[in-house]
Amino acid sequence: MVSRWLLILFILCSFVTRTLAETGENPILSRLTLSDLFGGLALLTGLPLLLRSFQASQRYSNIYKVSLFFLLCVFLPIMFSLNMQATLLESIILLYLILVSMLTFITFKDSLISILLPLIMLTSLIAAAIGIYDAAAGIVGLPRLFPARSSGEILSGFRNAGQAGAYFLVIVTILFPIRFSEMYMHLPVKTRKLLNISLVTSLVFLALSGKIAAYVGIFVGILGYAIMKRNFRTIISLSTLGVLLIVLFVNLESIAPKTYERIAFKYDTRVRQKLSGDFSEGDFLVTNLGKSIDAFTERPITGSGLGAFVGNYGEHEVHSTYFKMLGETGLIGLLGYIIFALGFISMFRKGEGMKREYSSYLRSMLPFIIGCFISWAYTYHMRKREFWLLLAVILITIYKGINEKSAELEQKQKVIQDEVN
Repeated sequence: MVSRWLLILFILCSFVTRTLAETGENPILSRLTLSDLFGGLALLTGLPLLLRSFQASQRYSNIYKVSLFFLLCVFLPIMFSLNMQATLLESIILLYLILVSMLTFITFKDSLISILLPLIMLTSLIAAAIGIYDAAAGIVGLPRLFPARSSGEILSGFRNAGQAGAYFLVIVTILFPIRFSEMYMHLPVKTRKLLNISLVTSLVFLALSGKIAAYVGIFVGILGYAIMKRNFRTIISLSTLGVLLIVLFVNLESIAPKTYERIAFKYDTRVRQKLSGDFSEGDFLVTNLGKSIDAFTERPITGSGLGAFVGNYGEHEVHSTYFKMLGETGLIGLLGYIIFALGFISMFRKGEGMKREYSSYLRSMLPFIIGCFISWAYTYHMRKREFWLLLAVILITIYKGINEKSAELEQKQKVIQDEVN
C-alpha cells in the first residue's frame, strides 16, 4: 500500500523540522518540511481508505471527533481575526495533522508491535544519533550532517533545541512505558534490543537539549511512575538511569563546555531566577505571556485569532499552549481545548476492558502524559507532529487491547461450549 510507505517516511522524517524555505521568504514553504510532503502524499493516496475505514473504527476514535470540534472552535471566529490569512493557515495545519493521525491509526491499527513501535524506536535512534554525532563533530572538527545554529546547541534535524527537547519528551513518553510495562515481554528479542538502545540515546539527547520544560515533564513522568510502581526492581532501574545522567552532567563541562554553558545558562535564567522571585521587566517569558493576557483582555471571546498574535501583540508566538489558547482564541478556543484535553485524558480510563499487556502500557504511560501537560505550559503542542503520533499510538493500543481481550473471551467461551457439548 502506497500510503503505508509514505506514512513510514513521514514518521522517519518527523524530526527534520527545518522548512523548505526560510521564515519570511514564502508563507507556505516556510511552514512545510520534508515530513509534511510525505504526510500530504499519504493523505492523497490514503484518503479512500480513511473515509472507508474511519466509520467502522469510530468506537475507538471519538477523540478525533473532539479534535475536529476543537478545530471548529479556533477556525469559525476567523472573521474576527486580526490576521485571517494566518488563522486560515494555522487551521489548515491543524486539520492536516488530525487527518494524518487518523490515517496512522487506520493504517497501523493491526501492526502496533510489528511495525509502528519499532518504527518510532528507529526514528528516535536516528534523530538522537545524528544530534549526538553533530555535537561531537563540532568539537573535534569533523563535518556535520546538519548545520549548527548556535554554539553548544544540540540540534540533529530540528530548527532549534527547544523543538528537539519537546519532540524527545513525547518520544520518551511513548518508549519508556514500553520498557517498564508488561508489553516489553511481548516484544520480539530484536525489538527489545532496539528499544533499549533508542531509549538510552533519546534520554541522553533530551538531557543535552537544554529544554527546561522537557526536563520538568520527564522528571514528573519518572517520579510519578516510580510512585505508582513502588517495587525494588523499578527503584534499581531508575536509580541506575539517574546515576548515568548525573555522570554525564558532571563530566559535560570537560567534554562539551559550550553545551554545558548553554544548559547552565538556561537553568539560571529559567529556573533559579524564577524560584528566587526575580521576574525582571525584560524577561522574555514574562513579556510573552503578559502580552497574551493583554490580547485576551482586549478580545476575551475570540482572542487575536489563531496565529494572529505575532505582528499584533508580539514578535514571537506565545510560548505556552494554555496562554496561546487564551490570547489567540479567547474563551471559544479555550473551551474547545479544555474539551479536547478532557477527551484525551479520558482515553486512559479504558484499560479495564483491555488485554493485560496493553492496559499495563497505558497505566505506565499516564504519569508521563501528566508530565507532558505540565511541560506544554511552555510549548504549543497542538501543532507538533509527535503529539498526533502519540495520540495514534494510544488509540491503537486501546484498539488492540480491547479486540484481543474480546477474542480471548470468545475463545474461552467456545472451549467451554465444546466441553459442555
